[in-house]
Amino acid sequence: EFGNIKKLPLIILNARNIKNELIWVASILRNYSKELQEFVILKNKYYEFVYSSNVEEAENILNEIESKFGYSLWLIRSKIYIYKEKYGQKRQQEYVENLVENKNYQNDLELMQILNYSNAMEDNKDYQEHKKSILEIFDNYINIKKNSVLHTIFRIVPEEILDVEDLYNLIAQDEIKTIIDRYESFIFSLVWSLVNETIDLNTVQKVISIFSLQEEKILRNIEL
Repeated sequence: EFGNIKKLPLIILNARNIKNELIWVASILRNYSKELQEFVILKNKYYEFVYSSNVEEAENILNEIESKFGYSLWLIRSKIYIYKEKYGQKRQQEYVENLVENKNYQNDLELMQILNYSNAMEDNKDYQEHKKSILEIFDNYINIKKNSVLHTIFRIVPEEILDVEDLYNLIAQDEIKTIIDRYESFIFSLVWSLVNETIDLNTVQKVISIFSLQEEKILRNIEL
């Protein structure tokens, strides 16, 4: 199934590090190049409409993405934002309530993040307030370490993981996520690991030689 790929035994990777994980994920994503290329084209259109404040067309793109690829955390956050911008708080609340009723989330921690983001939009919190309230969720959980929930944090407040030395855990956690979320985490991990000098340009080029999408602007810039 397109949205439900399980990891192979860890022994295949030889070592738990970001370099090996990126190579492994690239080899998996390559099998879905056609579908992901289609997603990236639609995603680019979506952001163009958002930046030009064309929320009607932005919503149409999200509906198309949902019909083709189904659930993803990327989609949920995007829809919460668009519903608030286009219809206002009531429709946004109804969308999130429907998610909760139908249990369209992976676990309780993910649900709390979705609700927190929705509440932040409703209350018009500035970003720093939102980020503080997100981190308080983790403070209230006993024995939860940041590395164990990197994917969930990344989906909601991505810059909060920028100080993580090895992003292995981010994409390793994607084994139960949709292919869309896995792809988005892969792109982020690849670029930020290069910026952070956790991997070198040779590693990036090797990863890109395995899997690269022509329409993904970030990858295109790296190749240059």
